[in-house]
Amino acid sequence: MIVDVVFATPLSLLPYAARTSHSSVMDCDSMGDELGPNDRKLVEKILRDGHESVLEHIVYSFKIQGVSRAVLQEWSRHRFISQTVKSTRFTLGKFVKDFNPHLEDFADIMAEVSKYCVVPPALDDLEDVVRSLYLMLTDISDYKLPPDHLKYLLPEAFKTDIFATINARELMHILRLRTAPDALWEFRDLAFKLYEGVLEVHSVLWEGFLDDD
Repeated sequence: MIVDVVFATPLSLLPYAARTSHSSVMDCDSMGDELGPNDRKLVEKILRDGHESVLEHIVYSFKIQGVSRAVLQEWSRHRFISQTVKSTRFTLGKFVKDFNPHLEDFADIMAEVSKYCVVPPALDDLEDVVRSLYLMLTDISDYKLPPDHLKYLLPEAFKTDIFATINARELMHILRLRTAPDALWEFRDLAFKLYEGVLEVHSVLWEGFLDDD
């Protein structure tokens, strides 16, 4: 799984938007992602007091690569996300063309399965899980069907890519839910990678957000 922050709203927009409510825009002292002392105090107060509606003005765009269709299904349950998903209609043909159904060594099978599927964590039965996925992919690659029909045969483990745009308030909601110990393991990994990405670009906004988790 690879998660990249492709775009982030300049952080100075947050205090600018917040000051609209008190007609104090003239007090803004920030530029781009650099907060001035006045605006930093305001942002800290916003976070401390839980005035999260104004955070909707801060938007992030992520390129998320190599997550399962199972995660896509759970991801799509969240609201206020604009997303574009890798099209099976246009990409399954490449899978059928490139997949190797003639492997015998387990290491080779594992490598081939990992190209196309997220392998769920398993202890005693890892080899059985991987071989089952391999046989499933082999059967799918043998079917002479158009992609719109072939995609109905795909396992939940099949990988996809997502380009998603989401505001900071909704992202906070997702992180609170999906970093919990009982969250789906793969979504939990995704949530922490999303957090690492926004923490790097807007540390003042996100530093300490998950300290209690």
